Amino acid sequence: MIEIVRSGADSYEGHIIVDGVILPVVKAYESSVGGNWSIRFSADSGGGVLLQQHFSDLPKTLSSLIVSNVSQSPRDTLFVDNFRVERNVAGAVFVSITRSFRTNLWKHPWSIQEYMDEFRRMVERERRFEASWDERWMASISSPFFVVLFSLKDIDAVIGEEISRRENDMLELHALTEASLESKLGYTDAERIVRSIEFPPEYHRSGITILSYFADVLRHKNLSEEVKVSIEQNGLTVTLVIESPTGQRELIERVLETYALVVTGKQPVDTLTTDPYEMAELKSQLRLASAQIENQRDLLALKSSEAEETKASLKRLEARADEDRARLMTLIEGLVAHNAGLASGLRELNEQALKLHNEALAAALDNLSRMIERGVR
Repeated sequence: MIEIVRSGADSYEGHIIVDGVILPVVKAYESSVGGNWSIRFSADSGGGVLLQQHFSDLPKTLSSLIVSNVSQSPRDTLFVDNFRVERNVAGAVFVSITRSFRTNLWKHPWSIQEYMDEFRRMVERERRFEASWDERWMASISSPFFVVLFSLKDIDAVIGEEISRRENDMLELHALTEASLESKLGYTDAERIVRSIEFPPEYHRSGITILSYFADVLRHKNLSEEVKVSIEQNGLTVTLVIESPTGQRELIERVLETYALVVTGKQPVDTLTTDPYEMAELKSQLRLASAQIENQRDLLALKSSEAEETKASLKRLEARADEDRARLMTLIEGLVAHNAGLASGLRELNEQALKLHNEALAAALDNLSRMIERGVR
C-alpha cells in the first residue's frame, strides 16, 4: 500500500508512506494540476522499496513515477535509460523508457540521429516487444533522446520486475539496431539474432546450459559452418547472440523457436530431430539442466537456512546480553542504595565480568573490592 501525505498545509511536497512506514529519502511533488503528484528517485538510492510494490498499489492521485539510472549498461557508456510510469486522464497506466545520449562519448561511424531512426524502425518491426514510438516528444540536437512506450498487460505486476523486463527489451532492440546499421554501412555481411532472458537464481546455470547447447543443434542441422553463437551474461540476464550469413535468419529463427518449444516440454523431441543419437544427446542435456536446477535450489535453500540460523543466533546473543546488562544494572543500583555492601557488590560484579570473559574488568573490580575492604576495616 502506497500513500502520499502532504508535508504541510501549504506545501507542494509530500511524504511517501509504504505499508505505514515513511520513506526518508523519497518525496512526492504536486504538479501544476492540483491534486496530482509525481515521484522521482534513482534506482540506486534508498527508494528501492518502491520497486518491490505492485502497479495496483500506486495511489490514484499519482500522475507519474520516474526511476532514473535503471540502465543495465555501465555508467560510462553511450546512454542512460530512465523508467517512467504514467497515468493518463482516463486513469490508464502505461510504461515508457527515455533513452538519453552522452554525446561527448559517441564514437560510432553512424550519427546519433541515424541510430535513433534505426532504433525506431526496430521498435516498429519487432512486434513481440509490444512497444511503440512516443510521438509526443521532440528531441533537440544538443540533447538528443527518444521515448519508447510499452503496454502494461498486468496491473498487478511488480514495478521492479517490469523495469527489468523492459530494460532487457531495450538491450535486445539496441543489439538489433547496431547489427542493422553495421549491415547497411557494409561492416558485416552477417545478420544477428539476439534473445535475452532473465533467469531466477535457481534456473540461471541450467539456462546457460540450454542456451549454449543451441550451437550443437545448429551443427547437427549443418547450419553452424558460418554461424557464430555466443552467450553474454549481465547479472541474472543471459543473452544469446547468433550471427549468421545473410539469408539464413528466417531458417535459424524457426529452428530456435522449435528448440524453445522442445526444451519447455510444449513439443516432443522428434519435432526437432529424428536422429537417435541427437535425440539421446538432447535428452541428456535436459536431464543435466534439471539436475542443475535441483542442485542450485538445494544451495539456495542451504544459504537461506544458514542466514536464518545466523539471525536466530544473533537474537539469542542479544537476549543474553540484555539479561547480563540488566543484572549488572541491578547490582549497581544495589551499590548506590547500600553503601555498606559496596565491597560485597563489587565482588559480585567481578564474578559477572568473569562470566562475560572480560578479564580486564574482573581484575579491576577485584582490586577495587580489596581496597574497599581494607578501608572498611
